[in-house]
Amino acid sequence: MADTRLHMGREAAMLGLYGFNPGSEGYATDFGFLAINPRGELRTATRPVGQALRQWLDGEIAWAYRDSEKAGWATVQDWAQHTKQQAEEIERLGGELGKATDKIERLSTTVCKQSARIDAVESDLKGAKTGLLLEKGKVEEGKRRQARDAESFEKARVLIEKAIGQRDLHAGAAASLEAQLEAEREAYKRTAAALAWRAGLVKVLIAVCLVLALLAILGSC
Repeated sequence: MADTRLHMGREAAMLGLYGFNPGSEGYATDFGFLAINPRGELRTATRPVGQALRQWLDGEIAWAYRDSEKAGWATVQDWAQHTKQQAEEIERLGGELGKATDKIERLSTTVCKQSARIDAVESDLKGAKTGLLLEKGKVEEGKRRQARDAESFEKARVLIEKAIGQRDLHAGAAASLEAQLEAEREAYKRTAAALAWRAGLVKVLIAVCLVLALLAILGSC
């Protein structure tokens, strides 16, 4: 029944068209029709009324939406080409989205690795700083000890000078003081040698810390 009514509608429309007979010139549509332009885009196009009506009767044109806001009549071939182009564009955008997602994941992994490296370097620097503070404390203590030794040496020197002034009267005392002075000198030498060794060790530790920091910077680049 539906097919019969449609057929009758087509016959009635054809009778109307034959009676209207717009011909091939003089009548054209200004809007409502779409066509593929030379750039492959589906855009608004003029169409002779006679051609539009014949294509409509023959089922060669169809109504559809070009995008979310605009629609119109276009040939089935143009709709097929437009739909294919949209599918290809969707596939291309999907591929680009996949590549972008992969890149984001790689960058996220790289950031996590860099963060872990930075944390490790910070931990090493904290340890090195603690070690340097300990060594600094030892150096300061050595300086204080050296100052005390220097003070002791000065006192001994004064005593020796006094003893020399009185050596004729206190020969035994002068000899004893001389021995004491020699012992103080040996202790000073040992202290100076120990301080020199510790200063060298501090320099080595500083150099190691600088190398570790440089390697960490180079690794993060």
